[in-house]
Amino acid sequence: METKVLLIEDEADLCMILKKLLEREHFVVESAHTIADGIEKIKMFDPAIVFLDHTLPDGSGVNIIPVLKQLCPQARLVMISAMEQVMKEALEQGADRFIKKPFRFENVLDFVVSESKNRL
Repeated sequence: METKVLLIEDEADLCMILKKLLEREHFVVESAHTIADGIEKIKMFDPAIVFLDHTLPDGSGVNIIPVLKQLCPQARLVMISAMEQVMKEALEQGADRFIKKPFRFENVLDFVVSESKNRL
């Protein structure tokens, strides 16, 4: 069974690196660079894991956590941000985890591998 990962992140280079890293480990990865695009992709893609940036061109990622959880309740939602002060709000809104930027790519990979094994 394939584990699908959705990256909602406006930093194109970061998306590209994460996408390649995860695909190399045989995960299916889609990316979106705006909230609007992320909402459309979550409806079509049905991911197991969503990485959501806080600061996006069309709004705050924290504000759409409840929407994303409603659209895809089984998905594990991980807020990623350099702004550690949003961690509490993100978790209160329904994020399952918070990862502070900058982060080690290995930590993200370890999380995705662990979550995919938990779903088997």
